[in-house]
Amino acid sequence: MKLKRGSLLWLTIIWIGAGCILLLCSNPISATDGEYTDSRTNLHLFIPDATEDSCGNWRSDTINVTGQSSRAYVTSVDVAFTIDHTYLSDLVVDLWHPDSTEHGIWDNDGSYSPYCEEGITVFNGKSVNGKWILWVCDCGQNDTGYFEAWELTIYYTIPPPSAPTNLTVSGRGDGKVSLSWDVAPETDCDGYYAYWDTDSTVSTSNCLDSAYVPGRTNNSYTVNPSPYGLHNGVTYDFVITTSDWSGNRSSESNKVNGAPHESMVADYPWASWVPAYWENYTNMNRSYSVIDTVVIHVAQGYYQGTIDEFRYENLGHVSAHYVISSSGAITQMVHHNNIAHHALGHNNQTIGIEHEGFKDSAQYFTDDMYRESADLVRYICHLYNIPKDTFHIIGHNKISTKPCPGTLWNWKKYMRLISGTYAPEEEMIWDYYLSQNYPNPFNAITSINYNVKTKGKVNLTVYNILGRKVRTLVNQVQNLNRYEVIWDGRDDSGKELSTGIYFCRFKAGDFEELKKMCFLK
Repeated sequence: MKLKRGSLLWLTIIWIGAGCILLLCSNPISATDGEYTDSRTNLHLFIPDATEDSCGNWRSDTINVTGQSSRAYVTSVDVAFTIDHTYLSDLVVDLWHPDSTEHGIWDNDGSYSPYCEEGITVFNGKSVNGKWILWVCDCGQNDTGYFEAWELTIYYTIPPPSAPTNLTVSGRGDGKVSLSWDVAPETDCDGYYAYWDTDSTVSTSNCLDSAYVPGRTNNSYTVNPSPYGLHNGVTYDFVITTSDWSGNRSSESNKVNGAPHESMVADYPWASWVPAYWENYTNMNRSYSVIDTVVIHVAQGYYQGTIDEFRYENLGHVSAHYVISSSGAITQMVHHNNIAHHALGHNNQTIGIEHEGFKDSAQYFTDDMYRESADLVRYICHLYNIPKDTFHIIGHNKISTKPCPGTLWNWKKYMRLISGTYAPEEEMIWDYYLSQNYPNPFNAITSINYNVKTKGKVNLTVYNILGRKVRTLVNQVQNLNRYEVIWDGRDDSGKELSTGIYFCRFKAGDFEELKKMCFLK
């Protein structure tokens, strides 16, 4: 008997699991270098050339099946082959696993036609890994013939991985929740699924939201505010499952619960922090690039009462980012990246500031309130590149029918404080700065503010459009500080200048800056 050299071997691996059959590979490979690795399960098969023993029997005794998927076990193995029976009167084909007592035997009693296709099946509940031995015996021993080709098919299944262990949860100071658990012991684990809900019966089939965490060693996950919303101070229940390469999922882990919370640090360094009730704002994590407007409100109430209204559930679920008292105290209640409910359809791009008092009572609008509020608005405008003008710093009445902040709110004074004393926080001490004059255009007087970084000679001069000097406002040594100069539209001789464009030049040390001013009579 002779095994035909160079004949083709077709290797087919079938996966059975989760109620479906998946054909992973049926590529032909040569019997002389019979190796195959399944990319999904990493199972590796090696089938070398058969060898002839002293009795004329042929055997391939190292059909090795190895791989990382050590949990796979065989449900059946088929061998199909085509032989020439013309000269093979009594052929026996046997397939078995050394760890099993089961054999699959095909026996030719000489009654078959030439070139017929036959097959055998052996069942084995043991691991896929190991040596599968194919043994061919010509009991006639004097016959000649050959196997035309043969095909090995291994049917196997992989049980679900074990459930994750030691799941823990911790709330973070940024409105998020962090989960962590032990790495799955199964090497064919490809990731995890996390599920959460406010309902204590949370499960894979009953959850508010879920997320996939890829990778066996990625045993932690941060739950961000989702479209369904993770609300600060609200307790959520969490479970996770393990997923393997074959798509199996484990049973659920231990259940844990935790609540996200916001940072206790205000965005504005000089503000106190009291968080608003979670339904009174939207936990959005919005991009800072969308913030382009500051909305000014008067609370129609007192400072502490307004804080209490926002910090507890209220009928309209309203809030503002800041509340400012008549004495200038500032409390932040909603972080900038979240959306306060204060400006109807304009909430998404605005920051809202409530002021203690009543729109028909000017006594609450003190200098301390104006100055502290102006400092806050300057800070916000600096952070988000918001122009300091009345198109971007507006009253609530500009976007609603409410007459707020009212006719007693001194917009001229307020905008002058905002534009006239503005300097970035880091430049208040550490850098020179020249503000745009306010008002501009002007018809009587205008205010010019500047910062001096270090003690030295300071020069502040006004030039006309032809470049001629018309007024020297400052020409002296000054200390580190912020300064304000008023120009009345006159030249050095006291003569009132004509309507037109003028330039203010500020020079101190190596620093020099120019601002354009418009004088109208």
